[in-house]
Formats: sequence, C-alpha cells, structure tokens
Amino acid sequence: MGRFWLVTKVRLYRVVLAAQWRLEAAAIFVILQLCRRLGVDRASALGGRVAAALGPRLGVSRYARAQLAAALPASDAEGREALVGAVWRNLGRYFTEYAHLAEIWPPAVDPQALTRIAIAPEVIDRFVALREDGRPAILFTGHIGNWELLPVGAARFGLDLAVMFRRPNNPYAEKVLLAIRGAAMGELIPAGFQAGLAAARVLEAGGHLGMLVDQHFSRGPA
Repeated sequence: MGRFWLVTKVRLYRVVLAAQWRLEAAAIFVILQLCRRLGVDRASALGGRVAAALGPRLGVSRYARAQLAAALPASDAEGREALVGAVWRNLGRYFTEYAHLAEIWPPAVDPQALTRIAIAPEVIDRFVALREDGRPAILFTGHIGNWELLPVGAARFGLDLAVMFRRPNNPYAEKVLLAIRGAAMGELIPAGFQAGLAAARVLEAGGHLGMLVDQHFSRGPA
C-alpha cells in the first residue's frame, strides 16, 4: 500500500510540474510576442522598470543582499539595495530584449553602424583580427549587460563561434528560447556530460568557443 501511494504521489508531482512548465513557457512566449510589438527600446525600458519594481520584493533577493554584504562589508544598506535594484533592472531589460535578438545588431559589417551602437574602433579591430587569423580561440565573459548579444554579434559579422549554455530547468521554455537563439546565433552546446567533447571538436576544427564563466551554482557565503 505504501509503495502504491509513493508511486501515485510521484506521478501526480510529474503531472503538476509538467502543467506548471507549460504555463510558464506559454507566459514567456506571450510576453516575448508583446515585446516584439513594442520595439526594442520600449520593451527594454519597460522590462527594466517592471523588474526593478518587483524583483527586490521577491524572496530570492535576500541571497543577493547577503552576498553583497559579504563582498562589500564597508557598504551601507542603501547602497546595497540600489545594487539589488540595478541587477533586477538589467535582468528585466535582458529578458525583454530577447524578443529582438535577431535584429538588434546591424545587418552587415558596417563600421558606421557599429559606431552608432557605441562599439569602440579598437574593439572592432580586435574582432576582425580574431575572425581573420585562422586560429582557434576561447572567448569568455560574464553575465554583464545583455550577454546574449555577444554571440549574436559574432554570428552577424562572420565569426565562427560555438556557445556553451546551461539548459533551462523548464524544457518547454527551453524550446521557446532556443527557437530565438537558433535564429540569431551560431552553434549551441548545452552544458553536460558531452559538452567537453563537443567543445574540443570545435577547437580542433579551428573554431571559436564562447563561455560565460562567472556563475557558481552553490549559494556561497550567506
């Protein structure tokens, strides 16, 4: 009898979780479609305002406050709270800009267009050298600004770049997001057992590998 109830509870949990995932994915899809209608500037501004207003009220923000207090012991509570709000504002902008990944970069290698989006000439020179030198390379950065734009720019301007990423926990949301990523970026390598082999193959073939290296999965000192 006990085994029967255990199996029933597990099955019920899976049904409820799948329903929750589908609802989340549907909400993400609808929000991104609305953001497309707003245009990138209005969508980004709105996402930043909403996230900055709601995010600090969520329970998860207590981890951010604890980490900031540990990392910046000389800071005051007001300053740390401003940083928490800024983090949420950036996340809101990042999410709503997702709907515009495919067109947010200029459509061709145009130095004047790149200048208009505030890319310094020396950065353009380094990019072109990296693209033209014929050698493999590993490019790494962190979750800064809209980090999705880096591989989009690489793909738009001809840099062969494979990007490692962590799969979302929600497989239905993953399909929504990967449909956008796949249309805007190059090769995508999901983190996992086979990721190292896939990354090695990219480098052996003379390609470039992009990685975000600032994320740690434990809670850290809190």
